[in-house]
Amino acid sequence: MKRLRHKYWARIKMFLFLCLCVPLLPGCWDSQELEHMFYIHALGIDYQDGKYIIYAQILDPTALSKESQKSEEGLGAWVGVGVGQSYEDAIHDLYATSQRRIRWGHLNAIVFSEPLLAQKGVQESLDMVTRYEEIRYIPWVYCTDSSIPKVLSSAPILESSPVFSFLSDPYAVYRQSSFIEPVRLHRFITNLQEPGRPGIPPEISVKENRWFDAKATYPEIEISGYGLLRNGKLVGRLSRDEAIGERWFSPHISRIPLILNQRGDSIATMTIIKRKCRVRPVIIGGHLRFDAQIQVGGSIVQRGRPLSQAQLESMISKKIEKEIRKTYENGLRYGVDIYTLADSLYRRDPQTFHRYATKDGHLQLSEDSLEHVEVKVKIYDMGKATESANRFTS
Repeated sequence: MKRLRHKYWARIKMFLFLCLCVPLLPGCWDSQELEHMFYIHALGIDYQDGKYIIYAQILDPTALSKESQKSEEGLGAWVGVGVGQSYEDAIHDLYATSQRRIRWGHLNAIVFSEPLLAQKGVQESLDMVTRYEEIRYIPWVYCTDSSIPKVLSSAPILESSPVFSFLSDPYAVYRQSSFIEPVRLHRFITNLQEPGRPGIPPEISVKENRWFDAKATYPEIEISGYGLLRNGKLVGRLSRDEAIGERWFSPHISRIPLILNQRGDSIATMTIIKRKCRVRPVIIGGHLRFDAQIQVGGSIVQRGRPLSQAQLESMISKKIEKEIRKTYENGLRYGVDIYTLADSLYRRDPQTFHRYATKDGHLQLSEDSLEHVEVKVKIYDMGKATESANRFTS
């Protein structure tokens, strides 16, 4: 009898203990469904009339599914706007009209307007963006002189979501045609903080009337040049043609097209797949100079004239040197060392760098500062010469 009573009370105690433990168990009461949140894909920051304007591009996750088709009602993205006297005020103004919680962990691109960079600089915006714990240091960074709403509302053709747009995946195009290299947030911040490295974010714009179907034309994003920063503020910009020589100093290239023209006619086209660049600082008579050595290699895709390999290599070498000096002089117009020549001196000899540098950490460069530019060209394949059209009509 006592044994049965003991088992009975033991079971009651176990039951009461379990009842007390249930409230302590972790639960999912504060969890939120993934489809019930807003995900920021791209962020635009503008400054107009003394106020910050924040543009947030929010994606529709269902547009990423393979079964979803491009709808005539929308492009799978919405753009929200927040305005305030400070960056933080503008963000909370954006929150005020948001219908759901906003998540920043999927931020993939940041677009700075050129009025913001010219008037306020980039440091304050970067400080506010990077101090929020959800934002990582991998978004792509751009500047633009176009309307930010127009940039964020443009969508890629054929695709159903802006996730596949040039804004969020610029390297897909850069690997095919290496011209202006995109830059991620962590690299952009590093360049701003390192002596001898100016900030030169890629500039994007909206190109009209390039892509169309039977119903309409579609504006698309392109990298149109560089924004030139000095001490974090915009001092100028270079167009794609004005910055043509910068590609020979970019650390990563995959495929550079180069066209030789003579008297308005194309005489050869070369695709460059290998490039090495070396900058050496030298001091001549107390004056700081820099020598640049560029080595490129690739194949001739098309020849319009029967030129020898030596002739082509010489002509290509002269064209590359001309592009390099042209872009260098264009950067000097705004007091910007676009090739980061000063960085080569800072890495080799910091003491000499500080002896020649100004108080703000820049070198006073002139056209003569780029002393020698040596370009060596190696052609791996001469390609096929273009035959005369008379052969097919005679």
